[in-house]
Amino acid sequence: MEDPRVEDPRKVRFEERRRVYIGVAAFLLLLTILCCAAIMFMLNRPSTAMQQPLAEQQLILPTWAAIPTPTVSGFLPFIANALKPTPTAIPTPAPTTEALSIWRIVHIDQNDVGTLESMDDPTQKVTADCIDPFIDEPKLGTLFQLKKSGVFEAVDENIRDKVQRFELLQTGK
Repeated sequence: MEDPRVEDPRKVRFEERRRVYIGVAAFLLLLTILCCAAIMFMLNRPSTAMQQPLAEQQLILPTWAAIPTPTVSGFLPFIANALKPTPTAIPTPAPTTEALSIWRIVHIDQNDVGTLESMDDPTQKVTADCIDPFIDEPKLGTLFQLKKSGVFEAVDENIRDKVQRFELLQTGK
């Protein structure tokens, strides 16, 4: 039987190492606290660059006269000769503005294409595409005058600049 006064050698070694482990852990904890304190001090310290006013810098831009511009006169005849108009179908003739000059808007679809009917002959209808898509749509029944250029403008001068204008697309019944 063993003597209770004699300690186990493994237990003695553990007790000796335990003091070393606690010392190392305390040292690392103290080092971590000091690093955090130093970082907080550096972050909260006012910067010397922020205390000094910035010097006003002058921006120097080149003048347009100093920049050489290439001439393109040699290229223009080539481009003009290369772009020849292609023959297209002749559009349907617009109704005469003298006989049927006042039109009423009867429908506007989601693509801003309007249907207008003549005030003199309600059976004559035309479709026209919106020229000013970012201006308010006219109310149905608004009167328009067909100009010689094929553009419908509002008859009422008070709303002429506030509502869309339309360009004649085709004629039909």
